[in-house]
Amino acid sequence: MGWGRAYEPKEEVNVGEELKIYASAEIFMFDLWKVVITPPDNEKSTIEYMLNYFNIGFDAHVAHRFHSDRNAHPKMFRARAINAMWYFCQAIGSVCSGSMFPLKDVVTLQLDGKEVEIPEACRTLVFLNFPNYQAGVEIWKSDSEDHAVAMDDSLLEVVSIGNISHDAEIRIHCSTGHKVGQASQIKITLKQKVAVAYDGEPIMQDPCTVHLSCFCKIPLLLHPKSGLKSNITKVSPTGSEKTAPTTQTDTLPYK
Repeated sequence: MGWGRAYEPKEEVNVGEELKIYASAEIFMFDLWKVVITPPDNEKSTIEYMLNYFNIGFDAHVAHRFHSDRNAHPKMFRARAINAMWYFCQAIGSVCSGSMFPLKDVVTLQLDGKEVEIPEACRTLVFLNFPNYQAGVEIWKSDSEDHAVAMDDSLLEVVSIGNISHDAEIRIHCSTGHKVGQASQIKITLKQKVAVAYDGEPIMQDPCTVHLSCFCKIPLLLHPKSGLKSNITKVSPTGSEKTAPTTQTDTLPYK
């Protein structure tokens, strides 16, 4: 969306000029995805929501370790460069602790009702709504045989990332992920406790079934220099786009 510029702690910002940028921003209707987590005993399901990605496995495990340490020792995570160093250390520690295991052994996957085999080399499985993954890396490169990544097509791209070397090659833009498929309805079965993350917020998830489906479309602002164009001509509360949940059970966590 073009809003990724970072600000240094002591940088002076012209608030008026920044607000002018927001005033000239266009509106884009993005897919909002519902993530329904159901325990094996079919007790009450938990509902989460995501815009960017949902991932399972190694990347989520590293993020969880980093998140836990930052909460426990916030004074050690005060600068971007230091945070990057700690994140790298957590990645190496996760590999050494055996957390980079084949997801094929603990996860099953259905795309639009069809069983899909998870690649043998898969260590991280990503369900992607935006063209870019963590820190802006491109893990799905569209070609003539598949549908291009779009944020408003009610489809998720499913991508497999392999071992630590493959993960590193992706992050320095020397490689891409392995394409598993595209789907509008996704069912994931977790056979054991494993790390997952919703838009970068990691948790350790107990065995369960996860259903991903497009819930609605919501308006977000595009930076004027993002290169994207608005996909609507007018935003109206009475328009055809569903812009808010309509049932009490599907109340969004946003206000």
